[in-house]
Amino acid sequence: MRQKGFTVIETTLVLIILGIILGISMASYRNYIPRMRLNAAKDEVLATLRLAQTKAIAERKIYQVIFEKATNSYRINPDGESKPLPQGISIANSFDITYQFNPDHTAKMIPCDVTLVNPRNKSVIFYVIPATGYIRVKE
Repeated sequence: MRQKGFTVIETTLVLIILGIILGISMASYRNYIPRMRLNAAKDEVLATLRLAQTKAIAERKIYQVIFEKATNSYRINPDGESKPLPQGISIANSFDITYQFNPDHTAKMIPCDVTLVNPRNKSVIFYVIPATGYIRVKE
C-alpha cells in the first residue's frame, strides 16, 4: 500500500525555495520605496516650478520658488505656503536656492540648480535655461 503525502525532503526544498524568493523580493522592495519617494518629489517640485512659471507669464509679475535647506521644504513666493519634501528626501545643496520666473518667459536660478537626494544617494537635479525659462530635470 502506497502512502500519500509529502516527504520531509520535499517540504524542506519548497520552504528553501520560498525563502530565497522572499529574500530577493524584500531586497527589491527596500530599494523601491526610496526610489518612488524621490520620483514623487520630482513630480511635485516640477509641477510647482511650472505653476510659478505659468503664473509669472499670466499675471505679468515675478514669481519665485524658494527651496529652504533648514526646513527641507519649498514654496512659491509671493503667495505660497511652505511645502515639505516627502519623507527621506532632502535638499543636497548646503544653502537656500531660489528659482525666479519673469513675465517675459525668462528665468534664473539664484545661486544654482537644486539637487534632491534619497537615502540610497540617488538624485534628481532641477535647472532652468535662463533665456527661455525652460525647466529641465536630470536623473
